[in-house]
Amino acid sequence: MFVGHLGIGLSLKSVEPRINVGVLLFTSLFLDILLGIFVLLGFEQVLVPENYSDIHYLHFSFPYSHSLIAAVFWALIVSVGAYVLLAKELSSKLKVSALLGASVFFHWVCDWVEHAPQLPLFGNGSSLLGLGLWNSLEAALVLEVFLLIMGMALYIRATKNISSKAKLGMVVFMCVLSGVAVVGKMSVTQAPDQLAIGVSMVVQALVVCALAAWIDRPRVKAV
Repeated sequence: MFVGHLGIGLSLKSVEPRINVGVLLFTSLFLDILLGIFVLLGFEQVLVPENYSDIHYLHFSFPYSHSLIAAVFWALIVSVGAYVLLAKELSSKLKVSALLGASVFFHWVCDWVEHAPQLPLFGNGSSLLGLGLWNSLEAALVLEVFLLIMGMALYIRATKNISSKAKLGMVVFMCVLSGVAVVGKMSVTQAPDQLAIGVSMVVQALVVCALAAWIDRPRVKAV
């Protein structure tokens, strides 16, 4: 759910407008960045189903990045890390650290809705979770686009300290990303190898977060 995760990251800007949206997108994509790293290290695997050309989605063995217990663990790590690193007053530190941790966990919730039952409860051999919206590709893509539109609307309302051109730039950037992702999801019939998938998951997320952070930097005096 790449597009949907972007929508969640954008929408969280409305909760705490002082956080650069690049950071929120990074935490929203954090579990997928971990998945890419763990795939490259051989700890987790991407499995291409025989009917991939028909269903257009991959299967995964990812207990360390995407099990329910792992998602809670990584959300706590991000939250505690943010709290330790932030040099702000106590109330702000608590709010920001909790928000970033929640952003990490929301990733798992979105995946739980879309993935077929393949999200482990706590590790290999445990119960597998997932509502399987991906089995209806059109419905899954509609949900992702809806989350992105909602996120962009909340982002525009929350960003009083950047220029109109920057807001337009973010909307255009997200529309291009969603267009490429949706067309790719519907048209690609052959999956790349594990190495390419692992590299793309990490590089794609970092590039998107960096560009979004650049667009979101303040350009006018805050109101």
